[in-house]
Amino acid sequence: MKTADGRHPSNNVTSFITVDIASQTATAIGTYNFLNVATNDLVALSDGIFGIDHINDVLHLINPSTGNLEKSIDLSENGTYFGLAAVVPIPPAIWLFGGGLIGLIGVARRKKA
Repeated sequence: MKTADGRHPSNNVTSFITVDIASQTATAIGTYNFLNVATNDLVALSDGIFGIDHINDVLHLINPSTGNLEKSIDLSENGTYFGLAAVVPIPPAIWLFGGGLIGLIGVARRKKA
């Protein structure tokens, strides 16, 4: 089977999907195969990298209303969340810790006296 311009059709379609989840931007880059096999699926969120598990991957035939091939994919995610720790300035942290330590020493001396 050939397309109208004489080229052989491909089962693989490379897709780029942008998703907005809780005000975060996600980009899904994957090569999908119409035989229900998916490879190279990756979702890169602003604070983690997630793989895509295909729950349902169904190719619909030509849609009579649009004339386009349509594909329906239900996705779930698995992955790792990379939370960012807040940076604590060292000098103020040392002063705060030192002040608390000196206060505890003072309280201990008063109890002895």
